[in-house]
Order: sequence, then structure tokens, then C-alpha cells
Amino acid sequence: MARAAYRTHAGAYRNSEARGPSKSAAVLALTLKLRDGDLDHRGHKEDQITSASTLDQLATRWFEEARADGRRTEQTISDYEAMYARHIQPSLGQLRLREIRPRTIDRFLRELRELGKPSVFRHSKTVLSLMFPMAVQLEAVNINPMVDSTTMAKEKKEVRAIDSDTLKALRHAVFLYDRRKRPGPVSVLMGDLVDIMLATGCRIGEALAVRWSDIDLESERPTLTINGSVLEGKRSGMGITRSTTKTPAGIRTVLPAALRCRDADQDEGSQ
Repeated sequence: MARAAYRTHAGAYRNSEARGPSKSAAVLALTLKLRDGDLDHRGHKEDQITSASTLDQLATRWFEEARADGRRTEQTISDYEAMYARHIQPSLGQLRLREIRPRTIDRFLRELRELGKPSVFRHSKTVLSLMFPMAVQLEAVNINPMVDSTTMAKEKKEVRAIDSDTLKALRHAVFLYDRRKRPGPVSVLMGDLVDIMLATGCRIGEALAVRWSDIDLESERPTLTINGSVLEGKRSGMGITRSTTKTPAGIRTVLPAALRCRDADQDEGSQ
């Protein structure tokens, strides 16, 4: 058996002991016990992140705090959760933090790199890079295993602009899609959605969030203000919701050239 007296972060003195088949084993068990639990001066170990905690536990804590601090949108956090569940958790989720070394991360990232999916590699590395500073801050790990981790060269892709023939073919295909016979509610708004995206370069979620109050047709040059985005129900758990843009920089006013025709259609429909 090994015994030790220690002082907590709050200044209180406590005693601890551990057993083992030998003196050295008992000392080691006591060392791990002090490091992984008894030094928790707050007295509730169940939510304390220590070196014995798993990566899953760290992830749960990080996602909770990320939602609480409000610096990231719900959609961003939900995307990170989906990335963690799909690609990180199966390989690393049940490892204890003390077992995750730089070589552990390096091996995992190299496996992702071999899949040939740059976005999966990049986003998985981003999620882990956000989580481990918390583990360092909570003294669950001595070093951040993400420092100097494996990188993946960005593939340079040629920037291509859609040509007029392709644009005409796309708009015609959308026109036919809107008017095809199908069960359920009929909508002919797909063409409007595509035209807004073509005219402004906005994301699909931003285009879906456009309201008539965001459009100014009275000015000499009609404008459209992008100031929101649509969050999918499967991510939010609250059905389809409208939120702000991903970042404040996403709020912008653009000058699309094809707004008046849809406004005329709305006027006719309201008469």
C-alpha cells in the first residue's frame, strides 16, 4: 500500500492511498489516482475532465461550452458534431486522453489523408484542434497532441465560370423540373432559387432565407440584402429554422439584375 498527503487547489489538506501487488505498483497506482481524480478540488468528479477521461467525454464538454459561449452558430457546431460522430469517434472516441499522443493523432490523420478526401481531413483536424486546448487548460494532458500534426497539401483547382450555353441548359432543366407531374404540393420556386444564387453568388441556405423585406425594388438599382441562412431540421432538432449568416461578414447587400419579374408575379398572385 502507498499513502500520500496532498493539498488541493483550494488549500485544504487531504490523505489518499492506493494498493498494488508490489511497492512500486502501489506508488504508481497512487500517482495515477491523484492525477486522475483525488486532486479535483471542486468535489464532483463525474463532470471533471482528467487524463482518464475519454475523447468522447472531452467532446461532449467542448460542444456544451461551444454552445454556451455563443461565438459559433448552431449550424457550425452541428456540422462539427456530425464530423466528429462520423469520422473521429469510431477511431479515437473511446481512447483516454492520456493515451492520445502526437503519434496517435498523426496515424489517424494519415489514414484520413489516404482516403483522398481533403475536406474530411481538414474538418476533422479542425475539430480536434479546437478540442485539445481545453484538455490542456484543464490539465488533462501535458501537451497538445495537435501541435505540428500531419498536414495535407491543398489541391489547386482551376477556377471555372459557367458559360452561356451551360447556363441556358441549367435554367431550362430547372424549368422542366418545376413543371413535371409529381405527387404532393406543387411549387415553381426552384427557378427563383437558382436565379438568385446565379445572380448573387450566395450559398443555398442564404438564398432560401431571403424574404421580400430583404429586397429593395424602389431604388434606381434594385438591391438584395443577404442577412440570414436556413438551418436544416436534422441539424437543429427544431425543424427548418432561420438564423443569421455564418459570420457577420456574410451580411451584405448585392445588386442582382433579375428581381423585378418575380415581384410582378407576386403582385399578380395577390390580386
